Amino acid sequence: MSWKFLSFHFKQSFDGGYRYLDQCGEFMVRAQQEYNFIPSEAKPSGAKLELPEQGVLLFADTVAIGLTQELNPDSDSFGEICVASSTLAREIFQPISVTRNGFAVKLRRDFSTEAALESALQQMVNEPHRKLAKIVGMAPNHRNLDYWFSAGSRQLHLTLNVSSLKRSGPPQMRPSPIAPRLEKDRFARKERYYETYREELYYALVVEADLLEDNPAIDANLLEHFAEARRIAEIAKEQLMLS
Repeated sequence: MSWKFLSFHFKQSFDGGYRYLDQCGEFMVRAQQEYNFIPSEAKPSGAKLELPEQGVLLFADTVAIGLTQELNPDSDSFGEICVASSTLAREIFQPISVTRNGFAVKLRRDFSTEAALESALQQMVNEPHRKLAKIVGMAPNHRNLDYWFSAGSRQLHLTLNVSSLKRSGPPQMRPSPIAPRLEKDRFARKERYYETYREELYYALVVEADLLEDNPAIDANLLEHFAEARRIAEIAKEQLMLS
């Protein structure tokens, strides 16, 4: 099977984002009115929002704002949502500074059987691994690869791991006929997402490229940052299998 995107992740960390404590409600209202987010909790206790039909989750607090889009993510829309959410958070919370921007991109390669996965895992076995296996009297199986790189203010973390991918199913309980409109809307939007992405998930190899930038400019180009993380992930999926 070919590689495909599993999920996208974004996190922007703040120094002095304490106005969140006073402005959380304003942020949530603006996110709902301007970008169609809805609360991810029936009784909101913090800035936890979602675009359920797109599989997008958002959180914000005094130290960061973060977004995730899982399963069949759309890179164009995710980047735009991150820019809009980050801009809104900085406008309302007015942090002293942004201390770090980070984008993570996960790619998956699915296998329908354990035998197929085991065959692919043998590509990850190198000569030192085989020598050590001979010494301990066992057969080499696979390696979880983990690498760090740095250049100026940016750091890159690459991993290749085995994963058993599972996904929570659609909501089990429909809202009551007399439930509030927002609750019914939340259910309908989540159901549309699950109807669209009903594919089966299998054992998989998962490549993750996590590109971090410390002390970025307040107007740092997030779309460029995200594009670079995707580019590196595409390279890594081939190179790590050969390492």
